[in-house]
Amino acid sequence: MAYRLGVDLGTTYTAAAVNVEGRLEMLALGNRALQVPSVLFIKEDGEVLVGEAAERRGAVDPTRVVREFKRRIGDPVPLVVGGAPYSPQALAARLLGWVVGVATERQGGAPSHVTVTHPATWGPFKYDLLHQAIALAGLRDVATCTEPEAAAITYASRNWVAEGERIAVYDLGGGTFDAAVLTRDGEGFRLLGSPEGIEHLGGIDFDAAVFHHVLTSLGDAAHTLDDRDEATIVGLARLRRDCVEAKEGLSADTEAVIPVVLPGVNTSVRVTRGEFEDMLRPAIAETVSAMHRVLSSAGTQPEDLSAIVLVGGSSRIPLVSEQLSAAFGRPLALDTHPKHDIALGAAMRGTPAAVGPSPDAAAPAAAATAGTAPAAGTAPAAGAGGGPDAASGEDDLRHATTASLATAVATGGEPAAAATATLPPLPDTMAGGAAGRLPPVGRGGPPATGAGWRGLAGRVPSGRTAWLAGGAAVVLVVLVGAALVLANGDRTSGGRAASSVTSTTSPPQSSTTPTPSASSTPATTVVSLPRSAQPLANDVIVWPRLRHGSWDIGTITAAGKELRQLTDSPASDNFPVVSTDRRTVIYVHSTPTGGAELRVVAADGTGDRALFRTTPTGCANLTRPAFDSDRQQLVLPCVDPATKKTTLKLVTADGKVLQPDIDSGTLSDPALTPDGRSVVYWRNDQDTRDGGAIYEAALDGSKAPQPITPGGAIRDNDAAVSPDGDLVAITRVGGTATGIWTVALAPGHQLHRLTSTAGDQDPTWSPDASRIAFKRGGHLWVMNADGSDARRVTTGSDRDTAAAWSPR
Repeated sequence: MAYRLGVDLGTTYTAAAVNVEGRLEMLALGNRALQVPSVLFIKEDGEVLVGEAAERRGAVDPTRVVREFKRRIGDPVPLVVGGAPYSPQALAARLLGWVVGVATERQGGAPSHVTVTHPATWGPFKYDLLHQAIALAGLRDVATCTEPEAAAITYASRNWVAEGERIAVYDLGGGTFDAAVLTRDGEGFRLLGSPEGIEHLGGIDFDAAVFHHVLTSLGDAAHTLDDRDEATIVGLARLRRDCVEAKEGLSADTEAVIPVVLPGVNTSVRVTRGEFEDMLRPAIAETVSAMHRVLSSAGTQPEDLSAIVLVGGSSRIPLVSEQLSAAFGRPLALDTHPKHDIALGAAMRGTPAAVGPSPDAAAPAAAATAGTAPAAGTAPAAGAGGGPDAASGEDDLRHATTASLATAVATGGEPAAAATATLPPLPDTMAGGAAGRLPPVGRGGPPATGAGWRGLAGRVPSGRTAWLAGGAAVVLVVLVGAALVLANGDRTSGGRAASSVTSTTSPPQSSTTPTPSASSTPATTVVSLPRSAQPLANDVIVWPRLRHGSWDIGTITAAGKELRQLTDSPASDNFPVVSTDRRTVIYVHSTPTGGAELRVVAADGTGDRALFRTTPTGCANLTRPAFDSDRQQLVLPCVDPATKKTTLKLVTADGKVLQPDIDSGTLSDPALTPDGRSVVYWRNDQDTRDGGAIYEAALDGSKAPQPITPGGAIRDNDAAVSPDGDLVAITRVGGTATGIWTVALAPGHQLHRLTSTAGDQDPTWSPDASRIAFKRGGHLWVMNADGSDARRVTTGSDRDTAAAWSPR
């Protein structure tokens, strides 16, 4: 099938998106994220490793690794890699050819159209060098597009931009800063005035500032290091990575501790957010000044802008939104994944999706929300990442797809997911040898809740609280939420909508769509699930509670403020599961006849209905599933009433069985890893309810189920995977092991105890992985992720049960 490919060759990270007949998907390039580090490792035989593989090899042999070569395009001095000279454009060609090779292998053929983006500030000389790189990659008839134009296209695909309307693009990436003003002009966007850029300002400079701060803190110990010693070289490389992770964490936390392990030095350095912001403040002020100059050259006043669109991962740093809001007073639009926007816009350029949603559809929502910001405490998270310069785990592979608004409204549902199966070998598309096989897919990083653009009303100045959303950028979510409520009908007087509501599906998949296997991910059907216009705020927990003899489900803050009742059942509702975007809740409903069904309700309590129109094959009795709302898939435990055995099945949200037998036996409590590839669950090989271990199994069957806890006489259950995919919070019961523990998903599966109180159970992570909610003595409690500061949330005499906080 013909498809279009958009490629954003970034200084620190490279991203790509595919457009198949208007359906947009990010191309999964990295191990732990959709984007891949713009890093090459050139072996002695000329073979090239890309991304994480290059970084790993470069830590051992740094003379053969090269990065940040996009910054050097136009510099006549070559880069020496492994003793051989390479021009920056030749290295860019290697990376571009590798990306096209991945797309070709994944899509089953070469793209029909390729668009490569570049900074708007590039003049004819650098523009010509870009075309040289395209030619060296063996590509022909490739279109180019400025990065601000691509970002504007992505923004307009989700928010109506009228003819002549002006927006500004603030692009703070890993290596460069760019600012531009654009206006909607016919089928696309036109630059106004002169774009401005700061070529050597970005996330890698912020990394360097943190690194310098750490070395300065070491005092004389830093001056005694021998930079020719191999142990020193490896230790400094590790320290640089730790500085990147610390910088990333400081966008969500108030401090970070950086371990320092160097020859003769074994210590740690504490960096506070205030110290970090003081390092950045002059640089961010420079970007604000550049934005003022761009507006002046475009003859535009701040009030003439409908929005300032923030792209580039470093635009997530809270100080950025704080200073931009103070300087311009305009709505700030930050996407959930600002590192993806340029690639998505490039894939849409020249297609109807680039024009954006119809004004008729957007106008009602715009009228309702223009110029307003959500109330404090109800805003979605903008994520905790620090930029495309940040560690590769920052972006979660479960956020694999971003659909155009036209597609979302037409289907009434969620975006479909990009394929995330084990990658096959790549063709030899680059000079100097094939890229070889991509490394196995690893864990995802901290997820950013929600999908689409968020308006920012500034920064919450303290604690782990996420940024507040505001402004006209909520148009899309209001529109889609309203469409879904209409599609699903009203609630009946008993709190239930008719279960015969017809789900709207996406266009039929090709008959050649592969079945689940180690080399493919099954196509999914996008269905219309209830979805609230605003996502749950990060501090809000979905809370089952026993009231007057029956259970219902409501929402409560981690501070104990009750917010909303979501269900009102004459029987009992329990075991909620929150969707990835925190707009939908699936729960188990006990019917008056003693059975159970899965129901779904929007996070604002609307659209309550039965989840499945037709019960999936082989699923007579249903219990709490694991829900991947990005891919519209569930891992469903189906209990056989005759044998009492449970089978884990992968099903679509409309009940189609994709993988009928992930595992079977005595098992329960499935939880998905953030990359959407594996499921973690309780299983007892003795076929009893006593004892048992936590297991992990691949959804595509490529890896047999393996235990990750010892189990035995101790029962390990209630698995909850952390948003970064590194840890699983579990309940341990038996002997002296009672309490909430965490176990690492990395090799070795180290266990760490958080609580020791008997009866502590049902842990669930906060979206930023900083806290864990759990049940103790029939009440909801919250503690820090390290087990400290445990405090009771609920105060009533009634009982509470398994809550849901994080999307997984």
